[in-house]
Amino acid sequence: MKLFSYNDIIRIVHQNGILKTLQELTSTLKEDFSHWLEFSISPRHAFHYPDGVIELMPTTTKDLYSFKYVNGHPINTSQGMLSIIGFGALAETKTGFPLLLADMTLLTAMRTAATSALAASYLARKDASTMALIGTGAQSEFQTLAMHAHCGINRFRYYDIDSAAMNKYAKNLSHYNIELIPCQSIQETIKEADIITTATAKKEKVQLLKASDLKPGVMLNTIGGDCPGKTELNPDILNKNLV
Repeated sequence: MKLFSYNDIIRIVHQNGILKTLQELTSTLKEDFSHWLEFSISPRHAFHYPDGVIELMPTTTKDLYSFKYVNGHPINTSQGMLSIIGFGALAETKTGFPLLLADMTLLTAMRTAATSALAASYLARKDASTMALIGTGAQSEFQTLAMHAHCGINRFRYYDIDSAAMNKYAKNLSHYNIELIPCQSIQETIKEADIITTATAKKEKVQLLKASDLKPGVMLNTIGGDCPGKTELNPDILNKNLV
């Protein structure tokens, strides 16, 4: 059985550069999605706890079986720990023999961002140039770089209720050839945006945006509302025609 560690991932990113790595990952995802009907997929199996969630995500083809383990514990960051940890396994179906065990913590961040960029390449306007980002935790940096690398987005307006998170986001992305515009509110952030990405972490039903906030043609990339009991949008948005 092969082991694919965090250090292996870092080595690949250092060799290729993060932008090229995200481009290649997005292209690989596109190829995988073209074989969607060959996959047997079941809903993620989740256990919810007072401070977070632990999930198991299985899928299989006729030849290969895989699963991903992932947690979500936002409280961890206050203790100097990662809020999300992931690992995965791959096995052949004929014998059940395990082929690969992989650290997927960093891969989860990269895959999430690459999936957003792939979606935007189909759903956002072809002349899109500005993304609004609400929530500037670690995932926000990957979202920014993937949208820049794959979709050519060069202007990013951003906001977080935590000013330290905003400062960290700006510092970590300062050496890329993109325009970063800090904002003081959600309403200011979404002005002139072609894509709106919400990347909040707290497990709570919130309404960051309502239908009247949105202009026709804007793409909503709401990646934070990813489990029961956690939302980022007013439900009325689903009933509004924004095309």
